Parts: sequence; structure tokens; C-alpha cells
Amino acid sequence: MLIMLGNDIYPANDIQIAATSTLAISGAFVLGNVFGILSDLVFSLLEDNMLLQSKVDSSNTACVHFDLPHEISNQCMTHIRGSHKIQRDVEEVHEFLMTLSPKLSSIVIKFLTTTVTVEGSFLGDAKQNLSWMSEVERFSTYLILHEY
Repeated sequence: MLIMLGNDIYPANDIQIAATSTLAISGAFVLGNVFGILSDLVFSLLEDNMLLQSKVDSSNTACVHFDLPHEISNQCMTHIRGSHKIQRDVEEVHEFLMTLSPKLSSIVIKFLTTTVTVEGSFLGDAKQNLSWMSEVERFSTYLILHEY
């Protein structure tokens, strides 16, 4: 670094010149690799946001062209943002289930469906009457068939 800035410190002989050149070139490779990994990480983090933003932009354009009222446009944007999150979560669960064996995957699906059914907020006061739970468990095993 001092050589580039013009100070008087420089390699005195050929061995020091070769060592300095080798270290500078290897440092450039390491620095390039670090910046490449960093840019790939930032792009992967922003990719989902860019997809959501393109959906929101196209929906905003459609709402303007259809002359929809402001309240309906807001409901559309809320639905798009919510459905995008749900779709991302479903894709994550699907990717996880594809890594498991079919037997273990069916056990996980059964657990997820019964947990969501029992602990879901849509049940309200009906949580005490769970006599139908065995039917839900039997039905949940046939709900999703794997394509292996």
C-alpha cells in the first residue's frame, strides 16, 4: 500500500519484489472472492423483495387503469402482500418435505394439519368439542399424495 501512495518504502531486491507481487495478486483474488460472495448474498436477499415489488407495481398499474376506488386498491395490495408471504412459506414447507422420506413426510404433514386445526384461531370457542379430531387425522393422511 505504501508503494502505491508514493512513500519511500519499496522492495530492495528481486526476492522482495516477487514476494510483494505474489502477495498483492493473491490479496486481489481473495478480495475479489469476498466481494463476489457478498454481492451474491445481497442479490439473494433482495430477489424476493424485487419479485414482490414487481407484483405490487403491476397491480397498482391495473388498479389505476380500472379506476378502482382507493379502498379497493388498498385491499388488493394487502391481499397481494399476504398471498406472497403465504406462497413463500408454502414453497419453503414443500422444499422441506421433498427432502424427507415419504413416510416421515406424511407424519410431518399429519402433525402440521392437526396442529393448525386444533390451535388455529378460526375455531374460537369450539376448541372444547374435539370429538371430530380422529376424522380430521384420518382425512389428513389422504389429503396430500406425493409424486414420487
